[in-house]
Amino acid sequence: MIIPISDPSAIPLAEAAISRGELIVVPTDTVYGVACTPFSEAAIARLYEAKNRPHEKAIQVLLSDVSAASLVAKSIPPLAQAFADRFWPGALTLTLPKREDLPPNLSRYETVGVRVPDHDRLRELIRAVGGALATTSANHSGGANPTTVQAAVQALGDAVSIYLDDGRTAGDQASTVIELHHDTYTLLREGPITQAMLDEALSAWKSQASFS
Repeated sequence: MIIPISDPSAIPLAEAAISRGELIVVPTDTVYGVACTPFSEAAIARLYEAKNRPHEKAIQVLLSDVSAASLVAKSIPPLAQAFADRFWPGALTLTLPKREDLPPNLSRYETVGVRVPDHDRLRELIRAVGGALATTSANHSGGANPTTVQAAVQALGDAVSIYLDDGRTAGDQASTVIELHHDTYTLLREGPITQAMLDEALSAWKSQASFS
């Protein structure tokens, strides 16, 4: 089923599908994503199967706002908070120490990747499902990033219950991903947020911290 995300029925139908443990496709500020609840091991397994995604690749979590990070992360360290303040909502995924009660197949690591997308209607949906949505690009693993709902349908077909259509995405790159350390970061994947932008934000944070 393809529904314009602007349709009044879109969010209630998508919320119901998520609550049943089904997969949906959503537009983001980067590319189209395939999503499920991050709190069901069975739903996450369906997501991996639909994408033919290797299980060593963790699934990131989209949040309705910064405060929702507590649903999946133990804490937001000071540097993570600084990056969130600078780049959220936006195309930056931060790795945070994950909660121990999350399904093990969401991430095999001690961290979980999170971000707040710069898409108002999507954040409205995420709020409706409780504040967090496990999401990865709506393609077969290793395939081209989907910038239209039609590309997502072609890749995932009947594995997805509902496709939310918002036309062509504003971007065509997946989000930038960084691993955070005490006072620096490691760039895991460069996307719309460049290393130069990150370094500038890091420098500003260090400068401010030195005066506090």
